[in-house]
Amino acid sequence: MLSYIRNTNTSLKQEHTQHTASLKREHTELENKIAKLMDLRIAGEVDKNEFATAKKRYKDRQYEITELIHVYDKTDDDF
Repeated sequence: MLSYIRNTNTSLKQEHTQHTASLKREHTELENKIAKLMDLRIAGEVDKNEFATAKKRYKDRQYEITELIHVYDKTDDDF
């Protein structure tokens, strides 16, 4: 029984680490997209409305990612 619990815990920790790492990478990629979007806006290649729409979409996803990471952490703590 202890062996099963250890294996399950190890497996869950690996899965947790992989998922959170993937989410953090996506969060960073979105931050880079926002920076590039800002550069395009400054250069006048993107108008104000396009900028606002795209930035909101990227930021909304970042907020979702942050929440998912918190959920994974809470689930891991609870286990």
